[in-house]
Order: sequence, then structure tokens, then C-alpha cells
Amino acid sequence: MNKLALVYGIIGGALYAVSGYLKSGEKFDKHKFLRTLVLGAIVGSTNAIMGLPITEDAILLALSAGEVAVIENFIKAMIKQYVK
Repeated sequence: MNKLALVYGIIGGALYAVSGYLKSGEKFDKHKFLRTLVLGAIVGSTNAIMGLPITEDAILLALSAGEVAVIENFIKAMIKQYVK
């Protein structure tokens, strides 16, 4: 089992949770944050258990999908903050 996949899942979940929090404008909810972190850990663990290889192509695909989601959340957060 590739433990690095678990780490990537947790990091991805954390980045997505932070960007979602910033986008929402809501008070920080540790339960939502932890749920997203756990989901990232589950995704990473599942990838590791299934033996999915961490190839350059797989990393680029995952990075692109994650970057789109996180950047979109940050853009929405900026718009909410500065365009009223």
C-alpha cells in the first residue's frame, strides 16, 4: 500500500476545506472541516488499497481537478469579500 496516497488525500481534503470555508463566508465550523479532511483521507486510503499507481499522469490529473475546485473557491471568496 502506498502511504503517500493517503497523505495526498489528506492534503487535498485540507486545501479544499480551507477554500470552501473562505468561499462560504460562514463562521468556521470544525465539524465541516474535519468531515472534508476525513473524506480526503478515505479517498487517499481507497486509492492506496486499490494499488493505484502514483504516476506523473495520475498526479497531473488529480492536481488539475483539485486546482480547479480550490481556485474556484478562492475566486468566489474574493468576489464575496470585495465585490458587494
